[in-house]
Amino acid sequence: MSKKRTSPPASPNDDVAYLDNIVYSKRQKKEHDEKQINGLLEGNTFEGGLPLPPVALKKEDTTDSEEVTENSSAEEEYQQGLKFSEGTEEEKDDEKALEFFLKAASKGHASSLFSVGKCYKAGLGVLQDMKKAVEYFEKAASQDHPLAIFNLGVCYRKGTGVEKDDKKAIESFERSASLGNIMAVYNLGVAYEFGNGVEIDLKKAKEFYSKASLGDCSDASYNLALLYRNGKGVKQNLKKAVQLYEKAAATGHRSAIHNLGVCYNQGLGVKKDPFKAVELFEKGVPFNHTNSLVNLGLVYEKGTGGLKRDKKKAIELFSKAISLGNLPAVYALGFLYCTSQEEEIKDIAKGIELYSQASARGHVIATYKLG
Repeated sequence: MSKKRTSPPASPNDDVAYLDNIVYSKRQKKEHDEKQINGLLEGNTFEGGLPLPPVALKKEDTTDSEEVTENSSAEEEYQQGLKFSEGTEEEKDDEKALEFFLKAASKGHASSLFSVGKCYKAGLGVLQDMKKAVEYFEKAASQDHPLAIFNLGVCYRKGTGVEKDDKKAIESFERSASLGNIMAVYNLGVAYEFGNGVEIDLKKAKEFYSKASLGDCSDASYNLALLYRNGKGVKQNLKKAVQLYEKAAATGHRSAIHNLGVCYNQGLGVKKDPFKAVELFEKGVPFNHTNSLVNLGLVYEKGTGGLKRDKKKAIELFSKAISLGNLPAVYALGFLYCTSQEEEIKDIAKGIELYSQASARGHVIATYKLG
């Protein structure tokens, strides 16, 4: 068993350590960096998690599509497109939405040009075509449409519809950020933290995350919390990390909710409260948040946080996390089988098999256990 630590464990998968979203092994760091750069980069949607605000239709705007004449203004056509794109299940019709967006786009309506780009990107009402999507994003960007500019940056970053170009991606994010797009500000923080298209500069990363966090970007609040949690580019400040986790968690950010549970479980930056930790871990279960599944499994294995010890429940939770690709769960289940004192659960052969699987995927402690 590992000794109790007040600093982050050498591995997030230690025998008694509750998982935190902190990276330690080189392989895990690479996977984490890719997730940060290629996954979180886009926020919650391709548009950066900031879709155009819904527009309430006026009473006189409730006409059927055929009643909208060719003399309708581009804005009216755009509103009709939104109605079919974002309306109720009865109203929703991607093909009709695209029809109206195209009409308005032909008149140079910036938001409609952007919306057509989104349709081509997602294959809504038309076959997916990233080159076409980029074409329309560029047209909207020429009118300083911040989300179109941001999406161009994402396309250049990922090389979708255009040749991959990190420099152009950064230029697009900077331009979009200057027009007030908070997700662009956040993405600049990611770029400077991980050196994507720019030299790593943790001071700038912190600045951009801070600005985006003030704009209520939950991903930025979460990433800034990790900087303070790990003392990365800033002096470690666990209380500040908890405050930022709480801010992101208030918006439903699952990793922030999970890490807040870790803080309450271990007493990091907040008074230790195992009951609160369990409550937070349980919130991640319906969403298959794998680290929450593993930590709740550890709680059931040990019988803490007001829960009765239930190793069968722990096995169920670990197994679910394994099915979702969680590496620490493989080790945790192996450890449970090898160390359980209950004959009906103890299974050294299964435990060693799981250690071997974890070791093959780069789990350091599993490799150590195998000798």
